[in-house]
Amino acid sequence: MKKIFKLLILPLLITAAFYLIILAVMSIGNNKISINVYHADVIFSEQGDMVVTETFDMTYKQALRVRFRDIDYVKFYDDYPFEYAFNNTASFETDQSYMRVYKNGIDVSNRVDFGYSWLGDRDELGQRITCEPQRSGCVSMFADLKNIGGLEGDITFEYHYVISGVATRYDDISEINWNLFDYMESGIKEGSVRITLPEKDLSLDNFYIFTHGIKDANAEYLSDHEALITFNDSDKKDFLEFRLLVPNRLFSDMRDQNIDDVNQVNKNIILTYENDLIDTQAKGEIQQIISWIVACLTGIILYLATFYFYRKFFKPYTTDFNEPYLRDVPYDITPAEMSYIYFNRQTSDEDVTATLLDLIRKKYIKIEYDPTEISNYNPNFKLILLKRPSSNELKPHEIHLIKWFFDTIGKENEVNIRTIENYPINSYSNSIRFKHDADIFKEKVKSAFKVNPFMYLIRERKIAKSVLLLSVIAFFYIIINAGIYGFNSFYQLLLLLCFSIFYFYDLKTYMKRKREYQEQYVRWEAFRRFLVDFGTFDDDPITNVIIWEKYLVYATSFKIADLVMEQLRVSIETNGLNENGQTFIFMGNDRKTHYNPMRSFDRSFRHMKSQAANQIRIHNREMSMINAKARSRSSSGFRGGFGGGSSFGGGGGGGRSR
Repeated sequence: MKKIFKLLILPLLITAAFYLIILAVMSIGNNKISINVYHADVIFSEQGDMVVTETFDMTYKQALRVRFRDIDYVKFYDDYPFEYAFNNTASFETDQSYMRVYKNGIDVSNRVDFGYSWLGDRDELGQRITCEPQRSGCVSMFADLKNIGGLEGDITFEYHYVISGVATRYDDISEINWNLFDYMESGIKEGSVRITLPEKDLSLDNFYIFTHGIKDANAEYLSDHEALITFNDSDKKDFLEFRLLVPNRLFSDMRDQNIDDVNQVNKNIILTYENDLIDTQAKGEIQQIISWIVACLTGIILYLATFYFYRKFFKPYTTDFNEPYLRDVPYDITPAEMSYIYFNRQTSDEDVTATLLDLIRKKYIKIEYDPTEISNYNPNFKLILLKRPSSNELKPHEIHLIKWFFDTIGKENEVNIRTIENYPINSYSNSIRFKHDADIFKEKVKSAFKVNPFMYLIRERKIAKSVLLLSVIAFFYIIINAGIYGFNSFYQLLLLLCFSIFYFYDLKTYMKRKREYQEQYVRWEAFRRFLVDFGTFDDDPITNVIIWEKYLVYATSFKIADLVMEQLRVSIETNGLNENGQTFIFMGNDRKTHYNPMRSFDRSFRHMKSQAANQIRIHNREMSMINAKARSRSSSGFRGGFGGGSSFGGGGGGGRSR
């Protein structure tokens, strides 16, 4: 049951947890700013000019200061699918635009510093206010809320602006094709746009309305002069685009430049295009479902393949030993060597501590302590090297550890715990040296084996890895279909990526020991089980301290030293202990402190490792900052994706906070 859980259930749980954690982190990031309600009143005149009043009810959960509202007023972009007259343009009326700010329902506009790009105003950093990235046909409205405590809490922004020449009149129909925004700081929980047209008392038979960019947006005409668009839970990358087709009589006073009677655009051409978009969107929704199925099926195949290849190629050899417990150290090898076999070629921090304790037990090193400090949480021990080993007395990694601690870190055959802890502090060179010595320790543990304990299984691994080709095919299938049909494929790709990563990780971690070393492994496992459970045994208590010190060395590499020491404490109180010959178990008069040396060594080494890593990070960050100053930076555009198709309307822009 334990093996089934490890092989089948655990990878699935880890994959699901990893997927959900990523989504949760993304959700936390998005929740720092929320747009609760967006509403726009859009009024069109008989000239085809557009007057917009927008309100954003927002909640800020982080201390920001300023907001920009970028507004594009380009009428036709280069990717517009129909021919158009070059003089058929829209313009932003700067003298009719303004904004207001409300905090917690109170108008605080008189205390807010406003700025406008067309006036050459500057932002809080002293830079000219522009759209980002800076582009022609775009203006930006800026609000600095420093005087009212910044952007924190419930803030409402109100924007009023006028864009002339938005509508276009063709031979048999007039068109409004506009995009109110491409991007925002967050998704919008609840949104609405009320569009008011010139009132002419006409039949709705020749009125059409289409929306793009926000999935499941609802659009309808309430009358011949009023339309309403509503939506919920948009994404921050969604764009809000609408296209209205209305009778020409509505815009009886349209400027000549906005009347297109040259190009062959008419109602049927536009309706055909919109109907094609609707069909494409319907197909896209089907393809999105298929993409979910492809991602899930691929994940299931990878999941089952993990189990299949384990059983076929990596399942351990059956051994002759099947006893649940082994009451003595099964082989005369060092704790670091045992760890390399037991933990699949891994060498950990505990192995450094275990090697040090083993050298103390073998009386190559002695602990010297201050009795007044021994009961402290983190006492300062001194380590004294009693003798220099020859190359045939100890293993290479043991000799390296002695040189590392007593020659590199200490001096004159002595080193104390504080010196070890502080070795890399404020020294990049010492940090690099520490990392180098730690890597050498691992390599020398590996070199202790004349024959690799593990099988390479190169051919078998290649066969198993070939299954990842299925994941690659599924990945590109989803991306291509998302590009063709314009749906958001992020979550399917993320799920596929999670399954692929854990499949690859499982293949990498699968190790098959050679038969001889599998025999060793099962005996070490039985010995470890004995160390964990010996407190439950009533017979034959072990009362010799020398034996327990040997056991504790291996318990340290097994990462169960604290558990074993707690059981040993109970055993001592019950059965007593012969303390003759002890080297590190009992330090001081209080037996409750007997584990201090082990904990101190382990804590000091981890502290040294953490300090070294921190110094290397600081150095690398400083070098990155120096290099960054020498590089120029560029920005990317903000126009959103199709999200169900686009009519390539004019306008755009969005909101930015910082």
